[in-house]
Amino acid sequence: MIPPKPPYAFRKVRHCDLSRLRGWLTQPHVAEWWGTPEDEIAFIEQNLTNDRIDMNLVVWEGAPFAYLQDYPVDAFDAPQFTQLPGDARDARGLDTFLGDRAFLGCGHGAAYLRQRVEVLFATGSGMVVVDPDPANHRALRTYARAGFVRGKLVAGEQNQPVQLMYQTNARTASDKPSHTGAHALKKEQIR
Repeated sequence: MIPPKPPYAFRKVRHCDLSRLRGWLTQPHVAEWWGTPEDEIAFIEQNLTNDRIDMNLVVWEGAPFAYLQDYPVDAFDAPQFTQLPGDARDARGLDTFLGDRAFLGCGHGAAYLRQRVEVLFATGSGMVVVDPDPANHRALRTYARAGFVRGKLVAGEQNQPVQLMYQTNARTASDKPSHTGAHALKKEQIR
């Protein structure tokens, strides 16, 4: 299989996208790993204007087929992000799902993740981290193909296990100021 080639477009989620996202969240391959469609749509709708969360549809050849959100790891009160290796200043968390089943198994997931990580690194992120369920073998394989390295298996937000995986940006300076402290928000404040 020849993997699809970028560029993918990352288009900001708009209110008119919520019905498409709701449909994707009901698909069995998504619903198994994400929250209820009602909870996830409420979170997305509540945060459409939140500058700390970048929520996008992933588009290839004019067709939206996936959802991707990234955010500073200190945006949530998420215990797993305190377990990152080395200097996690300027780290961004990333969550995604491939919604359109027609795009499964074709290499799109790893390809758009590689492209998004390049964008995040080019704009100053020092690390990009994901935290899939360790039983989600498809996600683990996709993240590995996209260049993510396995870190620790740690407790997540509801004390469930998550597999930390990350990529570090060798080009960023290690002397950047930390963005923790007063800027950290509890997830409930964002959700």
